[in-house]
Amino acid sequence: MEQGNIIKTIRADVDPEKDDEFNRWYDTEHNPLLLKVPGVIANWRGRCLDDQGQKYFFLYVHKNPDVQHSARYQQASATEWARQIRPYLRSFDPRNYETVLPGSLPTTLERGNVIRTEVADVLPEGEEKFNNWYNDTYVPTMLEVPGIMTIWRAVSMAEKGPKYLAVFFHKSIAVQQSKAYKDALEASGVERFRPSMKNYSCSNFEILL
Repeated sequence: MEQGNIIKTIRADVDPEKDDEFNRWYDTEHNPLLLKVPGVIANWRGRCLDDQGQKYFFLYVHKNPDVQHSARYQQASATEWARQIRPYLRSFDPRNYETVLPGSLPTTLERGNVIRTEVADVLPEGEEKFNNWYNDTYVPTMLEVPGIMTIWRAVSMAEKGPKYLAVFFHKSIAVQQSKAYKDALEASGVERFRPSMKNYSCSNFEILL
């Protein structure tokens, strides 16, 4: 991962009667085609573990903004099978972010690992102080927690939605219930900065391979 890479997230539901076909399409056509596009660094699919939100989550890493506009990328997303699948997608929510604090790229993910996302706006008067704390204190402190593999930060490239995205890769959902995790949150001083965050939300997704 490098600063300036693009993180594309998609959240979506699928009509239940088409769920099996959707996953066949993704596994046998869509994901293999995307991974052949120059500039596509990684793709992951997850299933929501929370009570709210869309069932599926997709996390794509691209080298730069041009990747999504390339002919190869457009072709991979516009096959006949893709056109047949598209009407069965519901609550489709794509977003693009530019990385500002890139972490390592996980290479040994397996089923049961968890992607946690956090999004938030930050009050302008405290934004610089918040970002310095997040990058220099919060991220290093949380990376000491057993089971946290890497953390990324990114800034939205669109006007809709919260400005900041953080992506955490956890070995399992149990990491977030561990004493080490809770102790690290307290040690990081996160409570002092919560008043600076607005429109905050978090989601957890179990990786599907």
